[in-house]
Order: sequence, then structure tokens, then C-alpha cells
Amino acid sequence: MIGLRPGGALTFALVLTLYNLAVTCVSIVVGVVAPSNAVANAAGSLYALFNLLFAGFLTALGELPPLWQNVSRVFPARYAYEALIVNELYRNDAQFYISATIGDDGAPTGPFTGVEMLSCFEFYPDRYESDVIALGVCVAVAFAMSFWLMGRSSGVGRE
Repeated sequence: MIGLRPGGALTFALVLTLYNLAVTCVSIVVGVVAPSNAVANAAGSLYALFNLLFAGFLTALGELPPLWQNVSRVFPARYAYEALIVNELYRNDAQFYISATIGDDGAPTGPFTGVEMLSCFEFYPDRYESDVIALGVCVAVAFAMSFWLMGRSSGVGRE
């Protein structure tokens, strides 16, 4: 997801770093809370699965029932994926084509602009800043939780 739009590398690195920090801190929380390695592995795998499920890879988030849309707000991949896609396609002068191949027949459609591609998959450029802020909040909350739980479990800071 990098290289389509000139000048997007720094914002790509920012979003990717925030996402990695958030997921790392959540993984630390899972590891500290879990009573065994097996439980930690299972919980971490489920977290990763739901993180990807609610990112918008498989279906547009707007098509989910309202309850699941609210649940998806907990997972940082939702914000990271939208921010990365908007970073690449918004203000991009390239023409994009969608092609579907069924059997030996191909059906290309297009050309589309970057904004048209974003709206087709229900990603909106005006949410970019709020996505980055939400990622920062995810990092802060997950970092605070991991620090607090590690302190409680190791006896650091206790009198």
C-alpha cells in the first residue's frame, strides 16, 4: 500500500507505526492476563482474527449490522486500514481499473479516480485525521493498560 501516491511515505510510516504499537500493547495485555501460554495463544489468535474481520477487508463496514459496527470501533485495524487506503488513493491522479475474471472471461471496468475507488468501498477521506487520532487513542489506552497490568503482576510499585 505504499508507492501509488508520491509523498505518502511519511503518513504511511506514521499509521503503520501507530497500528503496530497498538497491537503490540494489546498483545502484552493478553499475555499478562492469560493464565497460561495456551490461553494467551488462543486469545491472541482470536484478537487477530477479529481485528482483521472488522478492518473492512472482507466487507464494507457500513454493511455490518449496527451492533457489529459498534464492536468494530474497539479494533485498531479498522482505523489503520482506512487511513492507509485514503493515504494511497486520495489526491492520486492515476486512473484505476477493476477487473473480474470468471473462467476465461474478463470484465474490466473503469477508469476510476482514487476518490471514486474510495467511495466504492465506503472509505472517506474526511475521516483520515479522526482515524489517525483514534489509532493514537488505541495506542495510549493499550499502553496504559499493559503498563498498569505488568506493574500489578510483577509487584513493581507495590509497598
